[in-house]
Amino acid sequence: MKSINVNRNIYIIESVPFEDKSEQDEEGYYEYFYKGVNLSFHSDKEIIKARIYDDEEIIYFLKNPFLAFGKDFEAIKVY
Repeated sequence: MKSINVNRNIYIIESVPFEDKSEQDEEGYYEYFYKGVNLSFHSDKEIIKARIYDDEEIIYFLKNPFLAFGKDFEAIKVY
């Protein structure tokens, strides 16, 4: 696992690929189908979860990451 030092806290970064899809219709197609990576940033104090979908450059956090990462949030975006 990789780690990053952000806002004087060390976060262990865990990434797990995911697929989210509906049931197939009669023709074998899905109504929706998403792939990507679930991320979690573990520190001694908290766990911050995020998701990145394939073919996107946006990180979707489940809660406001700025409260934990502060001004070092740019380091997360670069990583």
